[in-house]
Amino acid sequence: MSALAAILLQGLGNDAYIAESGTADDHLYMDAFPNPFSDKATIRFMLPDDAHVELKVLDVTGKEVARLFKGNIDGGSINEATFDCSQCSGGLYLLSLADSRGTPFVKKLVLNR
Repeated sequence: MSALAAILLQGLGNDAYIAESGTADDHLYMDAFPNPFSDKATIRFMLPDDAHVELKVLDVTGKEVARLFKGNIDGGSINEATFDCSQCSGGLYLLSLADSRGTPFVKKLVLNR
């Protein structure tokens, strides 16, 4: 495990999901809490380099439910968005974080009703 991954896990808890893709400096972090949630969830995400990203919530069919963020982020800084799902049906949702390369990073999010 890289030093960055160890710091994120130590600072943000064991539920953090970190994807390592190939090189030691190429890390992405995304977590949602609480998960499962009942009305609102907070999503934290980070990429190692400056990037243009889009954070969306999808239902299980792949339909976009909400666009939480679209814009530029600074590499190495943790960004935060809130998903207000007070009008949504209970069930499984997917968080999708994609950078300008277009390959999405996906995490499950469970809404309890």
